Amino acid sequence: MSGKSKLSLIFVIAVLAYISAAHISQAKTNNGKLSKIIIQSLENYHYSGKLLNANFSEKGLDEFIKILDFDRSFFLDSDIKNLKQKSSLLKDELEAGSMELMKLAFQLKNQRIDQVMTFYPTLLKGKLDFTKDESFETESDKRGYFKDLDQLKEYWRKRLKYRTITRYIALRKSNDKKKKGKRPDMELREKAKDEVLKSTKRILEQIKKAGSENSFSRYLNSILSVFD
Repeated sequence: MSGKSKLSLIFVIAVLAYISAAHISQAKTNNGKLSKIIIQSLENYHYSGKLLNANFSEKGLDEFIKILDFDRSFFLDSDIKNLKQKSSLLKDELEAGSMELMKLAFQLKNQRIDQVMTFYPTLLKGKLDFTKDESFETESDKRGYFKDLDQLKEYWRKRLKYRTITRYIALRKSNDKKKKGKRPDMELREKAKDEVLKSTKRILEQIKKAGSENSFSRYLNSILSVFD
């Protein structure tokens, strides 16, 4: 991107930020107006020589999905296909001041979060087998999206077990250093499970709340990132 284009983009973003802040009390109405201004500005300047075509819509949606589910912990493959089938609508919706695609994406994510919140408390019930040979891929880039709800549930089972083992090891190390008042190993395992379940509940609630509070700004960020 040339120096002139960078300067122009900074100016547009600054104007958008001002408009957004000035009308924050009328968020629902101004989100649509703001999207129109963004599209008009980008079309006028053609940043980086990139045209606002189907490719723009596809890349914008891809970036939005990455922001929404950055570690691939919620979306099913069917959710992604559903959204991508509608990717061509992104530019048209922004021009019309419509947020339907954004709303659908958040609706799908919130649906998956609700499902995880329903089943996760049952995943650590009973005695955990710490000796069972299992693998858990921590790098999201090496995982695809889940084929179905069973695969989503299995991922969360392994994720919670992995976190429980990690927490148990930390508790055991601390316990081993004590000269007096050492706690039984089974008690440490149960404590690790309880801590993981409580933190998981807190994390899921925070993710859902953050999504509802910052939905529009995250949507805009994903669109503007196409022009970096």
